[in-house]
Amino acid sequence: MRLLSLRPRLLVFIALLFCVILPLHAVDSAKSLAPRYRHWLNEEVNYIIESEEKRQFLGLSNDAERENFIKLFWEARNPTPGSDVNEYKEEHYRRLAYANQNFGNIGAQNGWRTDRGHMYIVLGEPKQKANYPESRNVRPLLIWFYEAANPALPPHFYIVFL
Repeated sequence: MRLLSLRPRLLVFIALLFCVILPLHAVDSAKSLAPRYRHWLNEEVNYIIESEEKRQFLGLSNDAERENFIKLFWEARNPTPGSDVNEYKEEHYRRLAYANQNFGNIGAQNGWRTDRGHMYIVLGEPKQKANYPESRNVRPLLIWFYEAANPALPPHFYIVFL
């Protein structure tokens, strides 16, 4: 009977081990990267890289493999595969630069770190914006209206920034 009561505890311990230690290992792996690759991973593609891709990137052992991974990463997202011009990549870096120029603040420093910067990088320019400045007993609001071309999103939606 005592052995049965230890088994759930062991399973909980193992689950905690995977939930706590493995993510810490991934963070350590990112810290050991050269600054160029750490910047690419944590700041340039932070919002668009998938978990599995990030895990694969962190598992690479040398810079040649990392350079090849980055090349394949962008090619996989190229709307016209094999083309010299990758419109997706160009648009992503344009959005990143716009977010940094227009949404940065003293607290977040870089615009890509802000909520507005995040949404702008991922979703692009909203179709419409509504700004409701602070008034008596009402916080200032900014609402961005979107029409989604992506079938994974609703056809029309909005995001409210407080």
